[in-house]
Amino acid sequence: MSLRFSLAAAVLAVLAAACATDAVTTTTTTTSVPPPSGVAPGETDRSSLSFVGLTTDAAADRAAAQNRPSRIVSMDGEPLIVTDDYVEDRLNFTVIDSIVTAAFTDAELATGGGADPVCPDTATDENGTEYQTLARYDLDGDGRDEVFGSATANEIRIWTRNPDDCSLIPVMLDGAPAVFPIGLSDSAASGLDCNPSYVDDLYVVALTSSDGETYGGRITGYNLAGTELVEASGEGAELGRADAAGLAVLHCG
Repeated sequence: MSLRFSLAAAVLAVLAAACATDAVTTTTTTTSVPPPSGVAPGETDRSSLSFVGLTTDAAADRAAAQNRPSRIVSMDGEPLIVTDDYVEDRLNFTVIDSIVTAAFTDAELATGGGADPVCPDTATDENGTEYQTLARYDLDGDGRDEVFGSATANEIRIWTRNPDDCSLIPVMLDGAPAVFPIGLSDSAASGLDCNPSYVDDLYVVALTSSDGETYGGRITGYNLAGTELVEASGEGAELGRADAAGLAVLHCG
């Protein structure tokens, strides 16, 4: 067994013992910000943040109630044609799936301020399937979290997000979008694990069983290069049900 995988396997063994009964870890975030009060038109105090997370209709209604002009400047990753005039307190919205994901006044844009994008917890892939975000974790240490999402209870997909508009960029494996089974049954144990102390970026657990008690197969380490998962290490594994259960979860984020 290589030194690289010996270290990772030791960490995974500790995790299995500690987490045998863990459920899937979730780190979803809900934005709920009250409307600003006492904000004078033209102030650059990031009052635009209160619009992030609203539907487009709700954002427009809130802006109208505050007597503030508003417009959508980007829709589902596509910039819209808008006028280049300057209206100090006008709100400029970036919208994904009818949700405001970023908001800036003209004054904030001029000074480099404004509300940073807050991505919704649901996302739609290239085929129109809606996925719930289960976890966010920076696999490759580039400062941008990868997104782990699920449309079903036993399947995980991974994406990176465009930091400007929250659009999804699939993480690929062997030329296809990365899709992984997750969970424990009498015939299989599948999981994903990532931790900054590990040698590789992501470990994929793929074990099978003929009796529901002993599970054998492979634990494979991958590194993320751009948007592609590249195999970096791997070793066979044979575990009892309790240890297999500890690895048959999503442990990222």
